[in-house]
Amino acid sequence: MNYRNNIFIAVNLMVLFLVGCDAATSDTGSTTLTLNLNAQVNGKPLSTDPGTTFDVNGTLISFESVRMYISEITLINSNGDPVSILGDGLTVPAKNEDDEDISHTVQDHIVLVKQDAGIDSYDLGTWPAGKYEKIHFKIGIAGTNNRIDPSQVPAGHPLAKQTDYNNHWNWNAGYLYLRIDGKVDTDGDAVPDDEWAVHLGTERFLRQVMVTHDLILEADQPGILDLSIDYGEFLRNVDLSDPDQRICHTMNNLPVANAVANQISSAFSISTDRKRTGGSTSADG
Repeated sequence: MNYRNNIFIAVNLMVLFLVGCDAATSDTGSTTLTLNLNAQVNGKPLSTDPGTTFDVNGTLISFESVRMYISEITLINSNGDPVSILGDGLTVPAKNEDDEDISHTVQDHIVLVKQDAGIDSYDLGTWPAGKYEKIHFKIGIAGTNNRIDPSQVPAGHPLAKQTDYNNHWNWNAGYLYLRIDGKVDTDGDAVPDDEWAVHLGTERFLRQVMVTHDLILEADQPGILDLSIDYGEFLRNVDLSDPDQRICHTMNNLPVANAVANQISSAFSISTDRKRTGGSTSADG
């Protein structure tokens, strides 16, 4: 009787061991991850065609530049542990907090969103396979990464000086985190005729976005993160019919800068275009 019991126990232990091994190895390996951004303005597909207009808070506007920086991308796995990856590494001149010249290596995987150029998909790098429940990222660039010399960054890198739309102010202010601008109809003829601009920057307006979403990354199977972004949400508390609210270069118009920054998180949601599971967002100031 004891002999049979021992065999029974041994067989069951082996089964449990094999199941445990399968569970442990199911999340091994890695895969690439791509961010797809579905851009809208109050539910209408974003376009930077001058002839395409949008009603934002009762005012007709058009868009010209639509850009932002995404940094410090972190996935939260099913155990609640944060997972992040490094970029290729870029060593360039920079300034420290005392404005002293230093050499600094940017290791974060930073994304420059350029939806005015028709770019809606972005490479997020290679990630460990596994089950994830949340995605965290920041709109903006923090610390010494925001105090590098963009003129020394190779062309093609997200932090390189842009030649079409300015993306950097100076050593102290650093990069423009969010740049959206266009024209606004000021005389009611349904034709936008005057400039409006929101250029947001400085560490004061750095914002974190937290998206709750079940994301399964399988080894060697390219993963896709589908997010929707509503640029009308950025302007929810801005009245572009008011000349005093039309031009914001951050510190010259703090009321508008605050109004836009406070809406950054709510502008993001899980895209339903690919019938993926839903999620929610929140932000830290």
